[in-house]
Amino acid sequence: MNKEVSIIIPTKNNDDILEKCLASIKNLDYPKNEYEVIIVDGHSTDDKVGIELDWKDR
Repeated sequence: MNKEVSIIIPTKNNDDILEKCLASIKNLDYPKNEYEVIIVDGHSTDDKVGIELDWKDR
């Protein structure tokens, strides 16, 4: 039986790594309605918000 899980990603100024991380999560063999992804940003100055919004509906 699957349980709900939270995937928490702490990040700061590493949008290239965040993109790869989100792609890996998307490819999980786990029901998408059984997990959530929480991105915790440490005052980044890169384009992280654009990446997050782009992945939000995938």
